[in-house]
Amino acid sequence: MDAYLGMIALYPTAYIPDGAKGWMPCRGQIMKVSQEYALFTQLGYAFGGDGKTTFALPNLVDQAPKGLQYLICVKGPLPIRP
Repeated sequence: MDAYLGMIALYPTAYIPDGAKGWMPCRGQIMKVSQEYALFTQLGYAFGGDGKTTFALPNLVDQAPKGLQYLICVKGPLPIRP
């Protein structure tokens, strides 16, 4: 699936299939700014982290319908801002 960096999608399974490379589940994971700087520029520290060395992905586990999960694109082109 082609997607912009930071895009969130509802996925129809409770696991991440091999074909979903570049996507991670939205479970509030703490990420290192130095390793995922482009994604940090999109999310900032709105979902957690210290905003200097760490940031967090959104935690949407409780919002997903049963048997589904939200994934966030962590490898993709930056969206174009107007």
